[in-house]
Amino acid sequence: MFVLPIKLLGEFLHIDMFVQNGITTYGDLMQFFALFVLLLLIILKDMTGILQLALSAIVGLGIMLFSKHILPYFSNIFQNNECLGGIIASVAQRPDAINDFDGFPSGHTTAAFIATGFVSKRYGWKYGIVAITLAILVGLSRLYALRHTTTQVICGALLGFFVAYCITKKNTKNDNTI
Repeated sequence: MFVLPIKLLGEFLHIDMFVQNGITTYGDLMQFFALFVLLLLIILKDMTGILQLALSAIVGLGIMLFSKHILPYFSNIFQNNECLGGIIASVAQRPDAINDFDGFPSGHTTAAFIATGFVSKRYGWKYGIVAITLAILVGLSRLYALRHTTTQVICGALLGFFVAYCITKKNTKNDNTI
């Protein structure tokens, strides 16, 4: 029942399901966890939730993308300064590529934890624990694939969760409930 939608999403995103294993495929697909939550909000007609999730995604992903682009820039500027350049490089460098310095923070993990922060604040910890579990698996998949370091994954998780948690308002009786 769920295989066809996942396969179609994989084809749309050009993810070869037969090349990647289940763990990395899960992480690649569940980076779109916020979109799955958004679809649920549309079905529930929760306009307040839709706006809060959209704002959370814009702010959280904006900070993440800014960080990913600014750290390689600073790494190049301070490459002659062993101390500062080395710190920036060690934080930003991907574990699977020597000359790839856009690993901080983990984008997949940031995106998944935006949904987690939103669900936890808007609908409570009962739903939040499920969301956190799903998002933690995204972070673990990035570590398993050797695309990120533990620091990059943890910082992505904290960024996504706290941006969404701060922007989101708790669901009230006037709003739609799950």
